[in-house]
Amino acid sequence: MIIDAHAHLGWDYVFDEDFTLQEQLDKHAKFGIEATILQPASCHDIEAVKEQHDRCSNLSGTKSALEGCRI
Repeated sequence: MIIDAHAHLGWDYVFDEDFTLQEQLDKHAKFGIEATILQPASCHDIEAVKEQHDRCSNLSGTKSALEGCRI
């Protein structure tokens, strides 16, 4: 089993980069990743913190669009 032990989801305000769910799913397919430890990207205001943490929480333990992959 391959587990990605460090991945981000959401807009990163430090590096000006958007880490998308689709990118995570694409990595699962390309590299045979079966699970990802997903965490929010860097953000500076409480609303962005809540939104990004909620998004990660909502995906926790769910099957992705790719059969057998877990986020």
